[in-house]
Amino acid sequence: MDIEAQTLRSYTNHARIFAEKFKRLTDVHRRYEFGYFMHILKGNKILDVGCGAGDHTLYFQLCNFDCQGIDFCPAMVALCHEQGVRAQVMNMESLMFDASTFDGIWAVTSLLHVPRARVPGVIAGFSHILKPGGIVYVCVKEGFGERLIPDTHDLTTQRFFSYWQEHELHETFNSTFDVIDSRLEEHLGTNYIHTFFKNRKSSEIP
Repeated sequence: MDIEAQTLRSYTNHARIFAEKFKRLTDVHRRYEFGYFMHILKGNKILDVGCGAGDHTLYFQLCNFDCQGIDFCPAMVALCHEQGVRAQVMNMESLMFDASTFDGIWAVTSLLHVPRARVPGVIAGFSHILKPGGIVYVCVKEGFGERLIPDTHDLTTQRFFSYWQEHELHETFNSTFDVIDSRLEEHLGTNYIHTFFKNRKSSEIP
């Protein structure tokens, strides 16, 4: 079983457990990035990449943004639909949207499930579907390397994680994006890198 299949199996088998965990972490009053993201957007069309059960997607919708979610796990997308969130099953490595469709992309702890060697392809896809000057917010875990990590609630399943240093993340996005704001924050013993990027141009994917 490859790393993507193992990660998908974990989210499929424990969708509601993860949904409850992620819901507790939403806390829009504590987290500055929600307000900042909405403030710097030049339009109202948002794609939530790796939306999980759709809590962030729903929040943006309630703030009158045209937000839709995608997730590679059908069980998570089903939870989105339970709460009336517009979402569909889609892999971020194969984005099926027209060029310049979105004003912003919200990618919270989703890019960290992609092997680092394949991240440049994801970034090219982001640039393609974003309008020129569009915004990407990325949150990943700080660290080194990449590996499968057993789930604490079920040691028979595991998920793939890639870890980043802040400068490495910036350098990887540098081909088509400029850094607007970036910071490192600790939460519950884990350091998270929060970075806002601006699309420098509308890239065409060969």
